[in-house]
Amino acid sequence: MKALRRPSTVAAIGVASVAASLLGVTQAWAATAPISTLDHEDDGDDECEGGNRVAGMVAGAVAREKAALKKLHKANVAEAAAQRKAHQTIESGSNSQQKRANAAYREARRVTARAHRAEHITHAALNAARKAAAKAPACGATPTSPPVTPTPTPPPTPAPVPVGGLTTPTGVTSNSASALSNGAFRLSWSAVTGAASYEIARDGVVLGTTAYTTYTPASTAANSRHSYTVTAINGSVRSTSSVAISAGRYVGDSIADKRGLSTYGQIQVSLAVTANRITGCWATYPTSGDSGSINSVAIPTLCAEAISAQSATIAAVSGASATSPAFKTSLQSALTRAGI
Repeated sequence: MKALRRPSTVAAIGVASVAASLLGVTQAWAATAPISTLDHEDDGDDECEGGNRVAGMVAGAVAREKAALKKLHKANVAEAAAQRKAHQTIESGSNSQQKRANAAYREARRVTARAHRAEHITHAALNAARKAAAKAPACGATPTSPPVTPTPTPPPTPAPVPVGGLTTPTGVTSNSASALSNGAFRLSWSAVTGAASYEIARDGVVLGTTAYTTYTPASTAANSRHSYTVTAINGSVRSTSSVAISAGRYVGDSIADKRGLSTYGQIQVSLAVTANRITGCWATYPTSGDSGSINSVAIPTLCAEAISAQSATIAAVSGASATSPAFKTSLQSALTRAGI
């Protein structure tokens, strides 16, 4: 049985490069579409036609952005449901049910990642369309001399704010990033309809913002907890901050992965803790030879049992006679430091 681990979402640099390429193409089109009155004396009809084309482009971009946001919200809801089902099978399901639930959860994560990427691309296209519309001459307009620099306008919001404003983010928790050995844990929360981004604060100090529903805090010291809150944002509209959670990461002792006279390496458990519950788990382990192939399966299984049991009273994993006792010893030392 493998522990649930959320794969990373689409890399920010990948989305940025795609959006930048799309923005450049759209701006190049916009630069050639309007026909200047300096070249033709009687071009009122051409200006109207060019303006209509740009207006149609904006309307289409708005519709695609709304559709992308709707798909993203649906994907987030489906992922949350798949995650709950997968956690339920850890406690009471058979091995086959657990495998199916984990596979469904991984697929839901992939769908969410694709929806995130699609929403970022459509949002970039909408921004480009609106910039092109701002440059297009109005129907029947006469150019002024000298030209007047337009007053900058605030960036458009990607979705309308619901009536009544943005709701408060819920479901804030901490869990494992790809590996807690890198000194990180991940915060996650439920999506808020109409939110363009989320602001994350630690102990009342803003750490940063993200368009996603996950965030990995930087510079988090081991064996300590901090208070985290999340606020939904859309332009100047802000939700109230979420209920604060006390979260941190705790690292256990490094224990020899040893059987008889043979020592294969070290096992060291790391935990993500929210309030007084284990919400994430990972461990470093030897990766050479047979030990690596055994531990790559045993560690996620032992972590899943630790999260389910909320203690170090977990069963040994068959085939990992050296790994299991070392893992449990390191786990207990991490739990002791966390006060669980």
